[in-house]
Amino acid sequence: MSNYLISNHTFLVDRIVFTRRLKGLTGDRLKLYLFMCRVVSVDPNNRYFMSYQHANKELNISEHKYRSALKWLEQNFFIRKTGNVGRANAYQVLFLPVFDGSTYHSRAQIKRDRNTFKQGGYGYVEMPIELLKGSILSNHSVWKDLRIMTLGLLYLYF
Repeated sequence: MSNYLISNHTFLVDRIVFTRRLKGLTGDRLKLYLFMCRVVSVDPNNRYFMSYQHANKELNISEHKYRSALKWLEQNFFIRKTGNVGRANAYQVLFLPVFDGSTYHSRAQIKRDRNTFKQGGYGYVEMPIELLKGSILSNHSVWKDLRIMTLGLLYLYF
């Protein structure tokens, strides 16, 4: 019997996320961004609209940290607020912004999908959705940024 799990569902993350070149995308911000990438993989418009209570089941962070991470991701063009779905705010995960060493610059005009990544020559990591369920995002004592980055790089080269 094999110890491997074959996934039928994957999600995309720009490979730059795992290189540590994006200043500020660490800790709760990194975990929330990866969680959002996983969640939007089933929505053709790359929309994320989970309440804090629902997201906290996977992220295990305070509401203040959650809202702070959302605000940072929005201010730095990783996501864009698009309205509301029920009582939750809806966000669109955008094509990764360009970081020039001090400032992030939006590339929201580029569609974030598998075809764009391939046709444009942009590198991405395709990860199984099961990978980021449970302890990887919620266990803050074991799953620090370095381990998450290493795991992403392993999938990049896998």
